[in-house]
Amino acid sequence: MNYHVMADIETLGTGNDALPLSIGAVKFTKDTILDKFEVAIDPDDAQRYGRTISGGTVMWWFDPDRDEARKRIFEMPKLDLASALQGFADWCSIPPMDFSTGEELLTMLGSLWGNGAIFDNVILESAARATHTEWPFDFRRNECYRTMQ
Repeated sequence: MNYHVMADIETLGTGNDALPLSIGAVKFTKDTILDKFEVAIDPDDAQRYGRTISGGTVMWWFDPDRDEARKRIFEMPKLDLASALQGFADWCSIPPMDFSTGEELLTMLGSLWGNGAIFDNVILESAARATHTEWPFDFRRNECYRTMQ
């Protein structure tokens, strides 16, 4: 049986080369969330890899409705972009475990789901290419969560 990954990123831009601030993800099956992942990224380091910032997106983050989200990201320890992406790629590739028995629950990585067919997944893969991080998904395994709503 396959497990899948749903990613949700926060960025400072909207293009394929947008600067990611954080990566949040879950491993899941049709019925169950199996594991969670969360990391914040050092924006200065991300800019070294050509990740870009959009003024409109920065202003969007200044909206008072985003106070809690901003606070959470700023309180998290920051990793350099390459380490954050490598950690995410490694986490995606490790099958979930049944901690009571120590056995793998599922054996095969399925699709990467994101919010929008050309946003989360594309930005993550673009950043992985920029940092020379081996990406565990190919283009045939990109899915859009918005099609499920």
